[in-house]
Amino acid sequence: MNVADVQVSVVVAVHNGEDALHELLASLARQDFEQRYEVIVSDDGSTDATATIARSFAGHIPLVLCESAKRRGPAAAMSAGAALASGQVLAFCDHDDVVHEAWVRSLSATACRERLVAGAIHRMKSDRAASGEPMDTNALIAYYGYLPWSMTANLGVWRDVFDEVGGFTEVLQRSHDADLCWRLAARGVELAYEPAAIVFKRPRSGAMPTFRQYLRYGLDHPLLFRRHRDHGMPRRSPSEAAWRYAETAVSVATALRYPRSPSAIPAAARAGQDLGRLVGSIRWRTRYL
Repeated sequence: MNVADVQVSVVVAVHNGEDALHELLASLARQDFEQRYEVIVSDDGSTDATATIARSFAGHIPLVLCESAKRRGPAAAMSAGAALASGQVLAFCDHDDVVHEAWVRSLSATACRERLVAGAIHRMKSDRAASGEPMDTNALIAYYGYLPWSMTANLGVWRDVFDEVGGFTEVLQRSHDADLCWRLAARGVELAYEPAAIVFKRPRSGAMPTFRQYLRYGLDHPLLFRRHRDHGMPRRSPSEAAWRYAETAVSVATALRYPRSPSAIPAAARAGQDLGRLVGSIRWRTRYL
């Protein structure tokens, strides 16, 4: 299939994103893609100026605003946005990131050959430029020790393939992206990688925001494991888990003693994820530590 035949719907889920949404939409308005594409902003119960900012771009890009009176969570918001899509390809990105001007074109070109495509995620520096290397040096994230997957910060999937598996699993608040990729893998849909489709990811500032972010990630991991363990998703042995938590305790103690150390942010991420997995294991009655 030729790129000119591909119609793309960019889906952005956002909750109270007035501080960053304008920059993302401006980057989407600068795309060097001559074919038809639309941007669907799925407002997940925002109480700030998110909807107003989205509407201000209606004259610059084909924009659809999907509003919800109450917060549903990222997966549900993206599913609601995808339900309104008219394109053959769904392209997901985060409201607080910025996309390269060739993002839609590069993702679409690869989608002509592949049904599921991950783009490259680069770190955004303070000057809002990309770093020289992707955040994930393995190209596709694999820290679960299982199959490759991509964050919905930069993911393209054919609409019919997405619908065949029922879209995102909405009970998963943060691991819905890995779950989608793995459910598609079980059907023989491989995840392709397109390094030219670049998203610049905005890092969290400070140890506490990082801790909270990774805590939310960890809460979902036991449920993700429960859904995929029968297909081969591994977990740490009790002794491996004990070593992991002991090492985390040491790293946190060091970060508390030297809060300005470069290791403070990684320690916060590690502590948040491990605590999340512990609480999630209790919540979902499934050990995944």
